[in-house]
Amino acid sequence: QTCALPIYTIHSLEHGIVWISYNPDKVDQGTIDKLAAVARKYSNDTILSPRPQNSAPISLVSWDRRLNLDKLDESTVKKFIETNRNRSPEPGVRDVAPMQNGSGSQ
Repeated sequence: QTCALPIYTIHSLEHGIVWISYNPDKVDQGTIDKLAAVARKYSNDTILSPRPQNSAPISLVSWDRRLNLDKLDESTVKKFIETNRNRSPEPGVRDVAPMQNGSGSQ
């Protein structure tokens, strides 16, 4: 996985996408695999990427909302996605550009 490109990620947030990022130095491979499974389940609504700059191990971001997690709680991640997807200035618009640039969900 490559780190999400900021301009594409911000544009995707504007369209209602939820960005799941993780600090690869603070999570193990099992956690990354579980995050990838959640991202696949919500593949039309998420971007998953490593982000070494994160102070928290896991960060969930949607338009004007952020939730940092010290450890993975899959139900919390799913609830954040279900609650916050499409809560944005241009909800429901989907652009494949972020995924084509290596930052889409797995």
